[in-house]
Amino acid sequence: MLDSLKKDGQPKNQAFLARTAQLEANPGTPKNTGLRNNRFRDRAHIMKSSPTHIIRVLIADDHPVVREGLTAILRSEKDIKIVAEATDGEEACKRYQPEG
Repeated sequence: MLDSLKKDGQPKNQAFLARTAQLEANPGTPKNTGLRNNRFRDRAHIMKSSPTHIIRVLIADDHPVVREGLTAILRSEKDIKIVAEATDGEEACKRYQPEG
């Protein structure tokens, strides 16, 4: 396989070839071990183990368009609830209500 990754007899990318060789030597090795993917996988595990857990979010920004955009994005998530919006930090502190 390594020969097929060469262009004009030269390796395309030494790091890529090294990682490919590592994966071929250890078939059980995860292909993508990046921090981002691990973070999402960990979040998914937490949410599966605790189906009633909801992330409560208070959005504070002085730009209404930014607040609306963030609200729209976060409302599409099943495990996130927008509990309040504020135009600045002072208003956010007034609107903050701990769970309980």
